[in-house]
Amino acid sequence: MAANCHTHTWRCTHARGAEREYVENALRGGPRILGLWEHAPMLWYVSHVRIRLDRLDSYVGMVPRLKQGYKNDIQIHPGFEVEYDPAYNGGDRNDAAGV
Repeated sequence: MAANCHTHTWRCTHARGAEREYVENALRGGPRILGLWEHAPMLWYVSHVRIRLDRLDSYVGMVPRLKQGYKNDIQIHPGFEVEYDPAYNGGDRNDAAGV
């Protein structure tokens, strides 16, 4: 596998382990691109699988440290998984996470 861009961390509450474990596992399994994506916070929709706002700074700070530590081994990309549902955002596709 060349890439895995659907990896969540403990911040979304449905993943276990440390981020370094995800990277080390990816290195053993072959991907050279790893996306550490979280379910985006949505201010109008509370869910047990979304990153909470109080964990956002932890996520944003973690990714650059991992990227630096593994810069010669694997590409690490941050991101957010965002769903579109007009029932929650009135049909405005740009309203996710306050954007």
